[in-house]
Amino acid sequence: MDGLRGDGLRVDSPAGRWVLAATVLGSAIASIDATVVGIALPAIGRDFDAGLASLQWVLTSSSA
Repeated sequence: MDGLRGDGLRVDSPAGRWVLAATVLGSAIASIDATVVGIALPAIGRDFDAGLASLQWVLTSSSA
């Protein structure tokens, strides 16, 4: 390991808590985004007169 102590980032440290909070928040936002797009997809299709292929692009772009 060439001088690395291996202590790493711990959850009981202030920095560790921030990293954990940011990770959980980022995961929650991604999940909410996927849910919102899935629920709104029929309305998007109607409003823009989009076919199935176009709606697939919307799903693909929201998950990227």
